[in-house]
Amino acid sequence: GLYRDWLERTLAAYLPAVLGYEVPSLGGQGGLRSRLWLGALYGITAEVAATTRTALIEVAPAAIKLTACGKGNANKEAVIAGLARLGYDVPQNDTADAWAGLLHICDKLGIKRPSNTGCHVILRRRAADPGTRARAST
Repeated sequence: GLYRDWLERTLAAYLPAVLGYEVPSLGGQGGLRSRLWLGALYGITAEVAATTRTALIEVAPAAIKLTACGKGNANKEAVIAGLARLGYDVPQNDTADAWAGLLHICDKLGIKRPSNTGCHVILRRRAADPGTRARAST
C-alpha cells in the first residue's frame, strides 16, 4: 500500500537506527474505525521496522508533553511554548509533537539532543553514505 511504500522508501533513504512513533491515546477522538485503522498502521510500521532492522520505540502522548513542558496533560500551545523555552523554533503547530517526541527518545536513549536544525542535517549526511546506518546521535 501507499503507507508501506512511503515508509520503506523513507527508511531506505535515511537509514535510521531508531524509528519512534506516538502511541494513539485510548481516550482520544474517533471511534472503533479510527482505532482499527491506527492499529493497522502500527502493524505495517512494526513489520517494516523489523524487516529493515530498525528499532521501534513507542512514545506515549503524555511523555511527549512532559518532555516539552513538564506537564503530561498540556495542550498544544503549552508544548510549543515549552519547546521555545528549550530553544526549538516550531513554526507549525503540527510539528510540535514530533519535535517533543524526538527529544523524549533522545532522553530515553541517553543521546544528546539535536540542535534546532541538527537532526535534519544529520539524517541527510548519513543517508548520503549508503554503507552506514544512521545513529540516533548528534
